[in-house]
Amino acid sequence: MTRAEILAELEKTRWAVSQNTALLRRDLDVGTQIRSSIARHAYGWIAGALLVGVYLSRRGSGPAPKPIKPKKGEKTVSIEEPIKKATTLSLLIAGFRIAMPFIKPIFTAYASKGLTQFASRLGK
Repeated sequence: MTRAEILAELEKTRWAVSQNTALLRRDLDVGTQIRSSIARHAYGWIAGALLVGVYLSRRGSGPAPKPIKPKKGEKTVSIEEPIKKATTLSLLIAGFRIAMPFIKPIFTAYASKGLTQFASRLGK
């Protein structure tokens, strides 16, 4: 083989490797494949999500726990009070997380104004 033939063969091999690499990257891009599948088969994905949701909601979390009988002379403890506290706390946290994008710029502007005034007093 001459030098020109070797270089031509090498160029063909490089081209084939680059093509195979591009195809491999396309095949391994799972995110794009899932988005494409959802776009092509939207009703199937929605139906599947609905079925999974119904299954999980109907399945339950196992057998109902047996009630604990208090010993003689002990006071019974209600579970409603801790649940009410937890529900209230979770609603407060959720409300705070929803309001935070609106509160943050206001707080930042207030803090920067206060820091500017403080820095100007230090400079005098």
